[in-house]
Amino acid sequence: MIREVIQFELRLGPETDRFRGLFRQVRARMEQAGVVPGAVWTNLAGGARYCIVERTFASLAQYEQDDSAFHGDEELMNIWREMEGCLVSMRVDLLKQIAPGSHVAEGGEPPENVG
Repeated sequence: MIREVIQFELRLGPETDRFRGLFRQVRARMEQAGVVPGAVWTNLAGGARYCIVERTFASLAQYEQDDSAFHGDEELMNIWREMEGCLVSMRVDLLKQIAPGSHVAEGGEPPENVG
């Protein structure tokens, strides 16, 4: 299983409202383009305001196909770039689920002496 986690740190004030409007447009366009929109999270407390999107895929190949559709949609990319202008920062992590009992070097669990 592959999980993409996108963390948007939002600017405060009117830019937050602008982000929300553009974010709605992005998600609608993602659905029109056949791109997985994912689940949306926000923080309840902390030093900044975040919007987090989690998208899950059965395989890396499925993620890559979805990512190609995302980047291949010109209208979607234009809205996305405008939305990025409302952010302090954006972080994207791509995670792979590890098989129980496998070693971290093979993409599995960390050794027992870690953490």
